[in-house]
Amino acid sequence: MPKPQRLPTIDEQTVLKELQVRLVLPSERTRWNKLVCEHHYLKNALLVGEQLRYVVMDAKGTWLALMGWSAAAMHLKARDQTIEWSERQREGRLHFLAQNSRFVILAPRQPRISALVSPAAQPTGVADPARRASTARQKARGIVAVEEQVSFKWSS
Repeated sequence: MPKPQRLPTIDEQTVLKELQVRLVLPSERTRWNKLVCEHHYLKNALLVGEQLRYVVMDAKGTWLALMGWSAAAMHLKARDQTIEWSERQREGRLHFLAQNSRFVILAPRQPRISALVSPAAQPTGVADPARRASTARQKARGIVAVEEQVSFKWSS
């Protein structure tokens, strides 16, 4: 992992500690979709298969960022080569994966906030969304999400 260019200031550390990441409530889904359509480069909020929508908020409840997780792509060459699954293994295990389909920072005019929200979406950051997605999926359907960037090998 590369060394950070600088350490966060005390004020920035406070902001990081106050970040909250939670699932979007059913009553908030329309708002989430609208904001993703407005701010994401794809200009749509469509997610494929099983879906989880998250919001990153500050201590006041202001929405700072949005994350959407969905079913993993059927074929993703780099992932499939890294995992080293056979075709049969991929077919049997693909449902264990989730992919981050949308990530939107809603505070573009506040570079300090934008720089701090991004770590909340990283597995080593405050939120650990891959773990949260796994937990939420497990509760909902008994399925466990595995972070796709992790390098590992499956034994037969």
